[in-house]
Amino acid sequence: MAETPIGDYLQRTEWNVRDTDGTVSFTVAAELTGGSERTTEFAARLDKPFIHLSQAADGAPASAKLQAFMV
Repeated sequence: MAETPIGDYLQRTEWNVRDTDGTVSFTVAAELTGGSERTTEFAARLDKPFIHLSQAADGAPASAKLQAFMV
C-alpha cells in the first residue's frame, strides 16, 4: 500500500483500481452513480476488468455472475 501524494479521494480510487486485478461494484440500484460510477470509469480507462452487480438487475443470480467474473 502506498499513500497518495494528495488527499483527493479520486486519486485514491484511481490508484486502488490501478493496483488491483479486478473491481466489483455492488449496488442496490441498477445504475451506477457517484464514486461507483467513477470507479468503473477508471477501470475501463486503465483496461482493468470490472463488474457491476446490482440488486435490481434481472437475469442470472449475482453469485453466478461473480463466480464467472473471478474465473
